[in-house]
Amino acid sequence: MPILFKVVIVFVLILFSINTFATSQQAEELKKFVTWEKQNQKNLDLAFDGVINQITGFQDNAKLDASIAAYHSVVNEHLKGLEALNLQSEEIKPLIAKYKNKIGADNEIIKAAVELGKKPSTEAQDKLSEVTSQSKKIEDEYVGLQNQLVDKFPIEE
Repeated sequence: MPILFKVVIVFVLILFSINTFATSQQAEELKKFVTWEKQNQKNLDLAFDGVINQITGFQDNAKLDASIAAYHSVVNEHLKGLEALNLQSEEIKPLIAKYKNKIGADNEIIKAAVELGKKPSTEAQDKLSEVTSQSKKIEDEYVGLQNQLVDKFPIEE
């Protein structure tokens, strides 16, 4: 009986060690993502704002097209940077997916805003309102999941 007890104790300790390592890895990946996002989000926001500013002062198709191209370039570089983080934790992957959805929703806002700027109509205004509302919902889901993960895997600064 004492040998069986020792085997059980060793088994429990191994499981505890594996769980602690997995939790530590997830916390580290979450910290890596949150840090990266804080450092890189500003460029994405500036590019988005640049397009919106061109749309609201819509005068020149060439400037608007250049602004949209610059935005897409920033988004592509941003997503490459995200992929380069190589985040593999199963608990972090849904956060990354929601983050990508958030970026996609911002792109839909730009498309709808461009359409409204080029061809103002009630339908275009409704479409912009719809995609803006959807974007807000996606962002709220993203922020909610990020907060849950930060609660579960506290980030030490």
